[in-house]
Amino acid sequence: MGDADVTDSDGGQEVSGRDTAAGPEGETEPARPESEFQPRRLADALFGCRFSRPLVVDSIGSTNTALYELARSGEAEGLVLVAEEQSAGRGRLDRSWVSPKGKSVLASFLVRAGIDPSLAGLLNAAAGLAVREAVEAEAGVSVGLKWPNDLVWEEKKLGGILTESGVDRAGQRFWVVGIGLNVNWGRSDFPHEIAETASSILLASGSVVDRTALLAGIAVSLDRLVGKLESDPGSLLEAYKAALTTLGRRVRARLVGDVVEGVAEDIDDKGDLVIATEAGECRRITAGDITELRTP
Repeated sequence: MGDADVTDSDGGQEVSGRDTAAGPEGETEPARPESEFQPRRLADALFGCRFSRPLVVDSIGSTNTALYELARSGEAEGLVLVAEEQSAGRGRLDRSWVSPKGKSVLASFLVRAGIDPSLAGLLNAAAGLAVREAVEAEAGVSVGLKWPNDLVWEEKKLGGILTESGVDRAGQRFWVVGIGLNVNWGRSDFPHEIAETASSILLASGSVVDRTALLAGIAVSLDRLVGKLESDPGSLLEAYKAALTTLGRRVRARLVGDVVEGVAEDIDDKGDLVIATEAGECRRITAGDITELRTP
């Protein structure tokens, strides 16, 4: 996890096609198809939450890129940028993130919490646990967390997390936590190249999921878990370790100019992975591509 998963980012993007919701005391919005996000209902569910200001757009390049620019300009904590579709979605290491329109949770959360910067890598842990809690509650599916940022079910990828940090024009630190989750994807929605390695909440549960309720659940859980990261990071770390599929497994870490193999032994207090190699070394991995190896 660490610094490579909590990265400094740059680049500009305009947010257009805004569909905002101010809270439960605003005007009644027109009825929307249940298959679309419902901004007013989402705002009602998040009233009083740290992330109480959802901004829903039909299409955008990247929610993380757009929210990062708003944060640099001084946007207050609590804005959640949500898209039905992304044309330039990003994962770790600037990999592309592709998803069919109207079938995912594609959301970025602006955080300005009093987090010790040395522990900021644990924001990925908080986001992963928030997704895990919400999916269990809404769909009855147990989501596993694969270090550093993957959301998995039966060893197939359901989604991922991208956390980026920056400093605004007033010199204040912020974090943008992006979540991409395959929700109501059918089998035909998966590109051929990932059809055997990815899945969705629909395929795992057998039922269409209410994305508005699911996103609200993620936001409420993330609010609580960010608070725990501020006040009691040790308990957050223990919960994260318990949810990881990686610990105790043989893994291969591909790093820049190096490959490390061994047993994933622990997660340290900054969120880094500790690998015990066959040579008897303990290697701390801040960032890298991790493959969980099958036992011969």
